[in-house]
Amino acid sequence: MAAPIRDRHLHVRGKATGPSSLSWNGDSFLLGPAVRLKVRQPGSGRYRPHLAGAAIVPGGKMRMDMDKTEIEIKRAPDGSRYVRPYLGRNPVTGRPIRPYHRIPDNLPDGKVSAYVAAWLMGRGEAAAIGTSAKFGDLMERHLEFLEKSGYPANSMRTYRLYAGYAASLNGRDAAGIGSADLSRLYQALIADAGLAPSTVIGLHRFLSVFFGHMAQLGIVDGNPADGAWTPRRQAREVQALTDEQVKRLESWLTDAIRTASTDRIRREAMCIYVALETGMRAGEVCGLRRRDWYPGRRTLVVSGTVVERSGHAPVRQPRTKGRRSRTVSLDDDAASCVADFYVSDGHRLGIDDPLIQGPRGGWMRPTTASRAFRRVAAMLGLPRSATFHTLRHTHATLLLMNGTDAKTVSERLGHADVATTLRIYGHVMPGRDSEAAETFRRAMDGKGR
Repeated sequence: MAAPIRDRHLHVRGKATGPSSLSWNGDSFLLGPAVRLKVRQPGSGRYRPHLAGAAIVPGGKMRMDMDKTEIEIKRAPDGSRYVRPYLGRNPVTGRPIRPYHRIPDNLPDGKVSAYVAAWLMGRGEAAAIGTSAKFGDLMERHLEFLEKSGYPANSMRTYRLYAGYAASLNGRDAAGIGSADLSRLYQALIADAGLAPSTVIGLHRFLSVFFGHMAQLGIVDGNPADGAWTPRRQAREVQALTDEQVKRLESWLTDAIRTASTDRIRREAMCIYVALETGMRAGEVCGLRRRDWYPGRRTLVVSGTVVERSGHAPVRQPRTKGRRSRTVSLDDDAASCVADFYVSDGHRLGIDDPLIQGPRGGWMRPTTASRAFRRVAAMLGLPRSATFHTLRHTHATLLLMNGTDAKTVSERLGHADVATTLRIYGHVMPGRDSEAAETFRRAMDGKGR
């Protein structure tokens, strides 16, 4: 056990290069598989040693060098202990990195050396990814990492929105954020900002992934999201069109696809029609290529989605929200409609061109399809609350209410698992309740078993 600190300095001695996994075995730190960093204990009288500084070498490795940085354990006017070392300059901003860190009041003097050195190692890990250990700086690097990893633009917009909701933590040390801090953040977002519980749950999941990543890098000790309070998800029934509304919409769409006076109306009607007949998401319908239509098998292959970025043309990404392709079958009427459209709209187009082009050619924007549905819905007197996604809910609801099993519906919709389908549409599934009612009546009539 370390001796009490009699002055305000500690000393870590050693030189090493290797992975920055740090553990304490009583009187030394183990850095990587075979490197020990000795902690010199203070002797009698005053001593003025200094702590080896953390330097980053190419490849993101950690090297502890002698005589680089002096770390002084200081006392604030209220008697609390803290450190604020100079750890070089931020390679992104060029500003000095001088993190402030308060030492827990209940930490015995004999454990301060181990505590500060372990904290410093986390700082080195943050420097290794080119930023400070502030929550805001680390979050920005995390978002950059996700973007470079190929996450869809729509998902990135959502993640940046989540990061904005957590902006009150930006100036905090990531390692100093605890479960109570996240709980207070979530409660304030619901009570003061008026966010829906489902949005806060999404934020919680995002932060859980973020802190998990930081823990893997050694920047934080654990994941504070694990113990944070989260709101209950409010039960919400999805909206689906009635049978009469579906028939009215389908009739108008098939007429428009075959007889509309402009290509724009025909293509927008086709986009709505495919969504109604298959349950595809808007981006998936817009991302269909001509090669994805198989007339002999009457199937469409869903293998990509169109995403939008402000100020840029829409692009097709070769993955769906579920990150896997799926094949969707069509009935005879729907297959005939798609086949007719394929032939009539296929002049001078290649197999990798869009099946349904946008108003100016190229990929149709999902927002264009959504606005087109709004216009058609208003014209046909459909509910004002109906959106393009209502077509997906309608497709799933009609399948389940007419006896299609949840596993098949889940695969058709491209859900991650059948549990997602049951959570969203379980209330419309015809279960054994009607059978139970009949059993009860037989029992009352004396005809039971």
